[in-house]
Amino acid sequence: MVIERHLSPGLPWVAERRAQIELFYLPSYSPQLNPEERVIGYFQDRRVRYAA
Repeated sequence: MVIERHLSPGLPWVAERRAQIELFYLPSYSPQLNPEERVIGYFQDRRVRYAA
């Protein structure tokens, strides 16, 4: 399971199933791993370019 590091303490079922699952934590800021960041960056780049 891939989760953000700050979410793990708040998920009680993770603690209950720790033996059955393996956690992979995302780095604290990883836009290259988040497709939404690419979309946002795409539109921000065009907005700034056209506004100038």
